Amino acid sequence: MTATTNAMPSRPHRGAGFVPTRGDWGVVGFSAAYLLALALVPLGPGHLRDVTAVASFGMPAATILAQLRLARSASLDNRSRWAWACFAASAVSMAIAGSVWTLWLAAHGNQPQPGWLAWLEAAYIPPAIAGFAAFPRGPRRALTNRRVQLDAALLVAAGLTLAWHFSLRPMFTDATPPGLVDYFTSIGDWLAFVAASVAFLRSRSRVTRAAVSLLIAAHVTGVLADSFWSNWASTYRPGDLIDASWFVTWMLRWYAARYAWHAGRRGHVMDEDEAGVHYRSGIAPTALVAGAYILLLVVVLRGDGDVIEIAFVASLMAGLLIARQRMELAENQRLAKATLAQAGRVHALLSHTEDYIAVLDDTHAVVWANASFAGGLSATAGVALADLVHEDDRANVLRWLAGSTPGGGGLPVACRLQWPDRTASEVELRIEDRRDDALVRGYVLNGRDVSAERALEGRLRHTEKLVTLHNIAGRIAHAFNNLLAVIAGHAELLAAEVGDSPRALEDVASIRTATERGAGITRQLLGFSGRHVIQPVSLPVAETIEAIEPALRRTLPPQATIELSLGDLRDQVMFDRSQFEQVFVNLVANARDAMPDGGTIRVSLTREQTDAADPSGEPDGTVVMRVSDDGVGIPKEDLRHIFEPFFTTKAPGFGTGLGLAMVDTIVRRAGGRVSVESAVGRGTTVAVHLPSARPTTPERKPAATETTEPSGRGVVLLVDDEAGVRSLSRRVL
Repeated sequence: MTATTNAMPSRPHRGAGFVPTRGDWGVVGFSAAYLLALALVPLGPGHLRDVTAVASFGMPAATILAQLRLARSASLDNRSRWAWACFAASAVSMAIAGSVWTLWLAAHGNQPQPGWLAWLEAAYIPPAIAGFAAFPRGPRRALTNRRVQLDAALLVAAGLTLAWHFSLRPMFTDATPPGLVDYFTSIGDWLAFVAASVAFLRSRSRVTRAAVSLLIAAHVTGVLADSFWSNWASTYRPGDLIDASWFVTWMLRWYAARYAWHAGRRGHVMDEDEAGVHYRSGIAPTALVAGAYILLLVVVLRGDGDVIEIAFVASLMAGLLIARQRMELAENQRLAKATLAQAGRVHALLSHTEDYIAVLDDTHAVVWANASFAGGLSATAGVALADLVHEDDRANVLRWLAGSTPGGGGLPVACRLQWPDRTASEVELRIEDRRDDALVRGYVLNGRDVSAERALEGRLRHTEKLVTLHNIAGRIAHAFNNLLAVIAGHAELLAAEVGDSPRALEDVASIRTATERGAGITRQLLGFSGRHVIQPVSLPVAETIEAIEPALRRTLPPQATIELSLGDLRDQVMFDRSQFEQVFVNLVANARDAMPDGGTIRVSLTREQTDAADPSGEPDGTVVMRVSDDGVGIPKEDLRHIFEPFFTTKAPGFGTGLGLAMVDTIVRRAGGRVSVESAVGRGTTVAVHLPSARPTTPERKPAATETTEPSGRGVVLLVDDEAGVRSLSRRVL
């Protein structure tokens, strides 16, 4: 499986960009039609020109409606709603003033306009200032931040240039002395610009900065339109091409409102969507400087300004703009390096994690996978997840995928993944629907290999079953031992009473034989359950084996032999003698049964030395007893079960399946371990590893003192919880 950058199938989601509504498309279509008509309708008086002039007021109406909708939007905070309500009031004032001004021109031509109309035209300024001041603000920017300083310097330079050449300077150069309304308008425009600049610099929200930038651009466009109109005021009539610049001003205000509305609907909080960002610039300084350059060019073409002054201002703004762009470039490079470093860290984490992580498309096909998943499955992008699952688990996984809930609320599923070498591993899969995330666009699959956990759980269950079997075996052995005691005791009593009857004695002998076999099974059960009384002693292994060997040789068939290779006769282990004999006899019996056609049973005794030494200086080591045969061997699939209780490969009636389970239990209880090597047709070797013990000399027993047997008369108290044993003991006594 290889990583891929193919995009997921697109679908609408909350993180999408500006998605125009039908109303937005209607406004855009109306604007295009108006500008086209303005360019095509002939200049001069006429009904088409009048219709075009009236149609221009459609854009102010759309702008007012957009701003009022924002003022009532539940997705914005109170300060933002109040700000847009102020802008709507300002837009209403401008629309009314524009309508009255247009009617005045239509009725009176180029006659001087009355003072009240000038005040009406300036009425939009106070609500505009209030709107900029009402926007939510973050903490004060540190003056030591060079980006803040450069943006503030650009705004001040461009703003002063505009205010001087198009507001203040005309009042001192025009022949007509300025009136109060002229001072109010000039100072008000400057204050509106200052409020907009402060709102831009203090905002933490990119939405607010973008909206303020668009409103500043509208302000610059309006100043440019007023400048054009002042040059052709004597020949202007409503419907001329100059109206296009005012129309563009309204379009910018409308777009600012619609942008903020769409951002609010997408869930962006106007004053909190960049709470962790100290400062981030925007297009407002650049747009304002560009507007100032255009207006300075107009001044130069008109010949109204000092060329040296204009060159100085232009050079100053150019220098500030270059410094700002260099700083922006350095910041962008820093952010790019940080982003690449972060992406590298994430990629490294995903590549080195043992978990399986993948991205699936709508059809649950693999689009991307991390190294653990991709390298193990050797699959390519586009492969369905179900095809990577073991065929026995595929239907369950498909049902799980079909029922997965958005947001990762579904339960995990356990299944097996099929590897290229045809082996399978158990995994636990979780899925989360992240198709609405612009960075993911799909289902995120997380898998964890639980093979080791499942194996550990299996061993724990096996241990629990062994504990249960130990308890059951002990209880059965106790009850069975009581029954055998009753049978054996009555058999002895019966043998004393039948006299010389051959048939009766033969029956008694059969009872005794069955009782002895039952007693052997009882001893196995007691050894397996751990209820046998253990008395570990320093046991000489070689001497013990030599003592048992003659009796074992008599139990072998004629075609089977036994060979001993016992090595150092001084090796000793801490072991219960009877249990060691039981282990040895069981292993030899298994070797004998594995050679139905005869063979050689080899018994070897070796010492495996270790590097450590005990405090006394004696070498530490392990005594290993190996019992090998030339028999049929054990199949590979049966090797892992040979120590399980009641598991046997012998025919019914020839084994209980407790032999090796008992051997393993006894040896482990003594601190050792049992290992088995076997191959079909080549025989089996069972090795018993026991920690060696320091050789000891037999203790001299004191001479027994003669004691007189008790005599006299008395009462014997006989206690037993089994009625049959109690009755037999009473009869024997």
